Amino acid sequence: MRGRVTECLSVAADKVYGIARWMTRWLLWVGVVAGVACFVITFADVVSYKFLRFPFVWGYDMVSFTLLISLAAAGSVTLINDRHLSVDVLVDKFPKRVQAVVESVVSLLSLTVAVAVVWYGILYGLSLKTLGQISLTTGLPLYPLAFVIAAGFVPIALLFFVKILKSILSLRQVPK
Repeated sequence: MRGRVTECLSVAADKVYGIARWMTRWLLWVGVVAGVACFVITFADVVSYKFLRFPFVWGYDMVSFTLLISLAAAGSVTLINDRHLSVDVLVDKFPKRVQAVVESVVSLLSLTVAVAVVWYGILYGLSLKTLGQISLTTGLPLYPLAFVIAAGFVPIALLFFVKILKSILSLRQVPK
């Protein structure tokens, strides 16, 4: 029975990881397009101001929006490629079992934060939509940005869920 549960958890972790990886790949391209758009808008705004003395009034808003979109997409990319910051100087000195427990607790706390960001991002986006909040210079609605941030944290939450499952599985495999 114990091997069957471990096998089911492992299969579930692999499936959730596959979904998170697919979402991360999609968000990577969204982030790349937003980053390139940010560069193009900034370049065109500077050239327009320096040579024509005509700055883009909407340039600041659009650069802010595209940077927000690219940063929301970057979180899951860094997490899935294991390029995020982690401090394990002290934890590496612990026994393997304690390391697995610490990893589980940290991943659980991180999952809680990621789920909270998704939940409150959706709530904030809905409230912005209900209130009809728009950008002052461009007149664009602001609620899609809150939804983009929430969407950027969905694969992060999934990846932390997978880390919890993997930590539990490694905890079961470490000898006492």
